[in-house]
Amino acid sequence: MTQLENFLQHPFIQEISMNPYWTISDPTDKKPLDIALLMSESKIVGASFNDGNNPLTTLPAITGWFEQHNMIPQNASYHLRAANEAFANKPVHAILDIEPNCPDDIKNKLLSELPWDYAEISLSGRGLHLGLILPCDIKMNFKKLSVLKHPDKYYEILLNQKFCTFTMNMLNQTPPLKDKAALTRLSDFIIPLYDKWIEKQTERQDMSIKLQAPDIPEKDFIERFTVSIQFGRDISEYGNDLSRYEFAYACFILYKIRQIIKVEKLKHINYTPEQITWLVYRQLQNALPWRAKHDETRDGLPWLLYQAREACAKLGNATISHC
Repeated sequence: MTQLENFLQHPFIQEISMNPYWTISDPTDKKPLDIALLMSESKIVGASFNDGNNPLTTLPAITGWFEQHNMIPQNASYHLRAANEAFANKPVHAILDIEPNCPDDIKNKLLSELPWDYAEISLSGRGLHLGLILPCDIKMNFKKLSVLKHPDKYYEILLNQKFCTFTMNMLNQTPPLKDKAALTRLSDFIIPLYDKWIEKQTERQDMSIKLQAPDIPEKDFIERFTVSIQFGRDISEYGNDLSRYEFAYACFILYKIRQIIKVEKLKHINYTPEQITWLVYRQLQNALPWRAKHDETRDGLPWLLYQAREACAKLGNATISHC
């Protein structure tokens, strides 16, 4: 069988293939495409959920369209919806995204101990995607839960509103037996990450960020300085991970804004965390090239506003310039 046939016939993929949450991704930058526009009008544009737009469809619809045009689909991309599955009392599917910088001993331990259902080499050629079906009795609230991250960013568990681009380059390895002990190990692996996420959400309750921009005294004065700031870092320093790069840039801008508001003209003004977060957000919007992820939300916030809030929450009153 071909690589595509093996992929399509894999039980984990078949379980989610009819969910209308599929598209394909640009092979160069992993940007998910609007498959509906590609199939109906042959337009190649990034996937966007703005204004109720639905850029996704089922996997069979995609493969059928490509067959009609004598093409083979590459980089099938799935938009995870754990909250929908949990609400419908269906098995919850997740992806354990193991990063290229994950130490081999940790990577091998995950492969040998967790009861994964699907495994492939990621686009980088150095990471892994492990498809997981979560234990039915696991106690988690999936409603606002998008991703669970290892503290050293060795891996993350993708759950909601996150795309996973499948390479179809599957591992020739048998997964551990999915018995009661293995499911317990899986729960014991996930729950500490979930508890840490809950702890962070509690810490952020005092830092409420509204979707409408607050009034910011001397905003134009501050932005005359921030617009000319040069980051001076390359994405390669962050493993070519755009999200890590954007977060580091948010930290850098936050540091610079804190310097600016100490000048004589502004030092009598007591800026709130929300106002500072929005200043960082506006600069991210102005400086960073748009990508499809910017149209996604996290914790009810646009992606870049979420990144700005995370930078402010992480640094607190710290005076470091990079994350």
